[in-house]
Amino acid sequence: MVGEPGKGWEVASRQLYHERRTMGDGSEFTVGGGIEASQDLLIDFVRLLEATGKAGSERARQIAGRALVYRVVNEQLSGHVFHSVVDGTLPPAAGSIARAFMAESHNVETDAALAITGTEAVVADGVDDRLDIGIRYLGRQIANIGGGTTEMARNVIGERVLNFPRERAADRGIPFKGVRRSRSV
Repeated sequence: MVGEPGKGWEVASRQLYHERRTMGDGSEFTVGGGIEASQDLLIDFVRLLEATGKAGSERARQIAGRALVYRVVNEQLSGHVFHSVVDGTLPPAAGSIARAFMAESHNVETDAALAITGTEAVVADGVDDRLDIGIRYLGRQIANIGGGTTEMARNVIGERVLNFPRERAADRGIPFKGVRRSRSV
């Protein structure tokens, strides 16, 4: 048993809180050596443009540039949220801001790489790691689900950072076993 009897949700929600913050690089427990190591997973768009023969394509460069802008904004936002939480100018729940944008940035980068690579992302024979782009695209939703969905992160931002009212829920405060459900046929 973890925690006190009858207090399981407190333990689970605290764990989910830390997981959300970790996914967006907003946790004081994850910033450091481990985060820099994740740079190995970044797509080298300059190399990708050259490898696909699209370095001269203005449209392909625009797609790559947009992805790189998202990457830089994600890095800057993550650092800003982290330091703002540490110094108390933002509440701890603000880690969800970095978490939600990290997923968006990941999606933009993955989509951009796939747009540049085209069909080679699924039929390449291992040349220049282009097949890895296709595999990465198949796992694209992981960034939107891991650490709690981006929809949950948006709710946390609205309710706990911006102090918006909570969404109406008819079953709020009722234990799960007491929630009315339709009968299956």
